[in-house]
Amino acid sequence: MFKSLKLFFLIIGSFFIFTLAAYAADATKIAIVDFQKIVGSSEKGKAATEQLNKEAETMRAELEKQSAELKKMKDAFDKESAVLSGEKRKEKESKLSEKVIKFKELQKKYNEDTGKLYQTLMVEIQQNILKVIEEIGKKEGYSLIVEKVQGGVLYSTGIDITDKVVKGYDALK
Repeated sequence: MFKSLKLFFLIIGSFFIFTLAAYAADATKIAIVDFQKIVGSSEKGKAATEQLNKEAETMRAELEKQSAELKKMKDAFDKESAVLSGEKRKEKESKLSEKVIKFKELQKKYNEDTGKLYQTLMVEIQQNILKVIEEIGKKEGYSLIVEKVQGGVLYSTGIDITDKVVKGYDALK
């Protein structure tokens, strides 16, 4: 999920570092941002997280319902299997197996759907946040803005502009 974001910031960071080397005599203004904090504390990030959680909860509830039905079916099969004829037993066992397969397929589909929704929401958020970061960078004259966690920064005395980005992101229409 954040691999593409990490790669993006590493490429951009590298570009700026090499560009800045040519202007080493000039004063460099560097800032850091925390993408995870922006998503977690901005109104739009919270709304996206809430939407994702709501969707996941709906899917989880459906899976729990079907899981309970499967357990009930299996328990009934286990009780009846000793008294059923061979043909009836195979028929019920087959139905149970089909239900299990359908359950696993639904589970896989829900996982994929949740992943796609997450990707869609994060891409939109990322694009908007990058616009805000660029605006702040131009407005305040930063030479380099690096993502704190995914950008690979282990130590920084740079100015953290995350809160400004959160405010700017919340102000987007």
